[in-house]
Amino acid sequence: MVQKFNYPKSEREFRKLQDEFYSISKDAIANGNKPSFKGLLEIIGSEVVILSAIHKIKANKGSNTPGSDGKTMKDDFLQKPADKVIKEVQNTFNNYKAESIR
Repeated sequence: MVQKFNYPKSEREFRKLQDEFYSISKDAIANGNKPSFKGLLEIIGSEVVILSAIHKIKANKGSNTPGSDGKTMKDDFLQKPADKVIKEVQNTFNNYKAESIR
């Protein structure tokens, strides 16, 4: 089952979209099918979804743990203005190039 979803305009709409994804996935699996969705990367890259992720990351103690590059989410990314972080994440999504698959 393939669906096309509109981008969420608020965190409430995002939550409803998550519930809809869950319901569609649950029904597909119950019928012996694999769930299939269109436009997930576009939805993930929307401002509302990125802001929701920022809120969850800020509340997570792991945001103080350095990554392999030595940077921490809290100190190196989340101290920037929200609009800059959103643009940076969106640019990363837009410029993503998958590595070759074996």
